[in-house]
Amino acid sequence: MREMSRYQMNVAVVTSSLRMRSGKDSPEAEAARVWKKFSETKQEPVKMATALWGFFLKDGGDPESKRAYAEYLKPRIRNAVETLIEEDEPDKIEVLEQAGWFGQKEVEDFIRTARERQKLQALVYLMKLKDTRYGYQEEEWEL
Repeated sequence: MREMSRYQMNVAVVTSSLRMRSGKDSPEAEAARVWKKFSETKQEPVKMATALWGFFLKDGGDPESKRAYAEYLKPRIRNAVETLIEEDEPDKIEVLEQAGWFGQKEVEDFIRTARERQKLQALVYLMKLKDTRYGYQEEEWEL
């Protein structure tokens, strides 16, 4: 099983902190707190975790901050999806896929990552995505 990188472990710690704090503030206050952290931090794992958290906030976020999160996440799609695989969040992976931010090669890489990290929900979603979107190629082996 492939180990999580130090970067992914740091993102997981920040995400866990955000999850523990979630629901204690109003949606607007939470969105403002996440935006402040995102815009002020220089630490890449903190920025990734807050961008994902802010991007998927249901209430309280404004369109401008959502656009900024998207601009940050799109070129870092591999790290973003690997974080969501680690959290076993197929619904959020689906949102990023529907935005057209990754293609067939990335899907295959993400399937490998989900399989190696034994994240079943993400693996099932990604395999279904590959089947419906790109299909599986049959390989013939000759003896």
